Amino acid sequence: MRKTERLCIILAVFFLVLLLPGRAEAGSEALPRIPSPNSGAVKGDCLYYSWNGGGTRDGLICLNLRTGKRSTLLSYKLKSLETNGFGSLSIRGDYIYAVWDQLYGSYPSLNYIYRISLKTGKAQRLGIGYNPVLYDGKLYYRRCVIASEGGTSLTKDKSWAVMNLDGSGSKDLKKLPFQLTETAVGGLLYEKGKVETLTSGSTRYDISAWKILRLQAGGKKEMFRADSGWGIQAVHTLDGALLVYEIQNGFKKARLYAVSEEGKKFFLKEWKSAE
Repeated sequence: MRKTERLCIILAVFFLVLLLPGRAEAGSEALPRIPSPNSGAVKGDCLYYSWNGGGTRDGLICLNLRTGKRSTLLSYKLKSLETNGFGSLSIRGDYIYAVWDQLYGSYPSLNYIYRISLKTGKAQRLGIGYNPVLYDGKLYYRRCVIASEGGTSLTKDKSWAVMNLDGSGSKDLKKLPFQLTETAVGGLLYEKGKVETLTSGSTRYDISAWKILRLQAGGKKEMFRADSGWGIQAVHTLDGALLVYEIQNGFKKARLYAVSEEGKKFFLKEWKSAE
């Protein structure tokens, strides 16, 4: 198993699980449960995504799930400089909310919360932090402070916080008023034969390194089968759609697919897996 590949999966997938709050808090069972944002979000026919890590970077990209046409809403480059791109995507109205790590590489991070206009692609910085979550008309997030390490500016974790959707009125919180539910699984190829389960409303996905099954009241449907010589390494669920990260046997190359709610498969890209 490659150390870099494991690290990328941790950053891209298990990062979401480790941040799930309230699991051990007394009375947390009564809190509302909402999906944890991940690498994609859907509005209408458009799947917006940004897949970063494992040797690749994306801007914010719109995939039309009806036509397959793709367009870039916002580049991951900042003044021509490489960054680690976007994550924790959520859509409300005419904006997509995301974290943007404006450094490049596996460590450290310089995380800012942004909202980006779906009409113009204009980006507005709302705060310093990561893991933005939309709930009850507010934006909840992990607030950070700017620090310096070896002459490099980076963000250090501070506390949970909440602010208005325009970035005003930020205040710290002791705990969140909701629980986050898992929307992503990863590391499937490291434990062959393992089956992970994700739920989205009344829908359940059974996910292994070779295929993805969707189980609903109307029956069972195979949504994705790994290409010959490849295996499924990570899956993100997105309001009925899926992002699927494949690795070639031997971990030489990687592929990214999207799958629509109807089961239509879209090839997005292939790249040399990080050494």
